[in-house]
Amino acid sequence: MKGVVCLALAMIGVAAGARAQDPSRAEPADGTIEQLVATALERSPELRAARASVTAATGQLTQAGLRPNPTLSASQMFMTGEQHLALFEVEWPLDLFRRPARVATAQRTIESTTLSVQDRERLLAAMVRQQAGRLLAARRSVDIMTEGLTAASRTRELLDARVTEGEIPKLDANIAGVEAGRIEADLAIAQADAEAAAIELKALVGLPANAPLVLRESLEDIV
Repeated sequence: MKGVVCLALAMIGVAAGARAQDPSRAEPADGTIEQLVATALERSPELRAARASVTAATGQLTQAGLRPNPTLSASQMFMTGEQHLALFEVEWPLDLFRRPARVATAQRTIESTTLSVQDRERLLAAMVRQQAGRLLAARRSVDIMTEGLTAASRTRELLDARVTEGEIPKLDANIAGVEAGRIEADLAIAQADAEAAAIELKALVGLPANAPLVLRESLEDIV
């Protein structure tokens, strides 16, 4: 029974370690846009596959630079009496003008694959920065709308109080209430835009949808 318990605990520890090592489960600390760019470049499945292609091409270059190994074969023929014949053969593969061509082809493959990886990295980095800017702009709109709704709500409360005192007609308070309702609707739209921008940015970076995403920069820092 003790052995079973120990085995179960060991399996739990292995599973926990696997979850801890899974980068998609990690929750990043508050960071900058450039840190998000670095995370995206590290976690992108397409870039990982492209970098693996570069590694494979490098191995092909090494293989192309090697010379073929010679081979040695031997045979023996028995004849009548005490006579016999031994035959030894050495094969040396001809590699004249072939190896430089193979090396050049492998080198061009590495160069083209590396350029493709760099282009993808630049494109992904630009997309992350652009989406981060969109998120900051959306969050700024939410802040502005929130301040506007707070001010409109206070104005409505003041006008309601004055209507109660008989100082102004109720129409003025109703107009203020309509304005507060309009700002509240705009705030809901702005919050939805900010949430959508955050989800898209997390997808680009390779973060789970429920991971926290706090940026140190403000909109003014990137403008």
